[in-house]
Amino acid sequence: SKESENEGFILDTKTFIRIEHLIDQHTSETILKAASAKTVIFTSKNSVEAVAAATKSINPHWNIYCTDQSTKDLIKQLFTHSRVIGSAADAGTLASLIAGEYREKEIIFFCGEQRLDTLPTILKKNEIDVIEIPVYKTIAVERKIEDEYEASLVFSLSGVAHFFKNNKESPSTILFAIGN
Repeated sequence: SKESENEGFILDTKTFIRIEHLIDQHTSETILKAASAKTVIFTSKNSVEAVAAATKSINPHWNIYCTDQSTKDLIKQLFTHSRVIGSAADAGTLASLIAGEYREKEIIFFCGEQRLDTLPTILKKNEIDVIEIPVYKTIAVERKIEDEYEASLVFSLSGVAHFFKNNKESPSTILFAIGN
């Protein structure tokens, strides 16, 4: 990017995962049934994109809990009849927020096939049933890195797993990650 070049960095982007939406007929029907729900949860842009594609003809009127930044921004762009009623930096903080203010017995969570248990576990401990609707899957991209880098930045847990499946960083490489 121009910003990194201006700061004297050379940025090399490599993909270790790809996302595939799980929008078959059954999932589409499940999502459309969920359009009548009052409140839903999104913790990734991937789930927002998949659900938006499946609901574009109806534009649901949801109250939405979500993670901050790009997920929240995309929700506001794609779900114009819905409103974000709570957001947090990560799924654990979001779950605590929901547990503290949500008064219904169940909530819908649009997620990927692979996800951490943090959010559902916290909500279930607070007697909120989580109806999970997997709407995308993460697929590994097999890639061996031959070059040595001064630093690596990984954006997702599955990206980390797939990176280290075929690669090792040198002891001098600085590793950065988004989230814990």
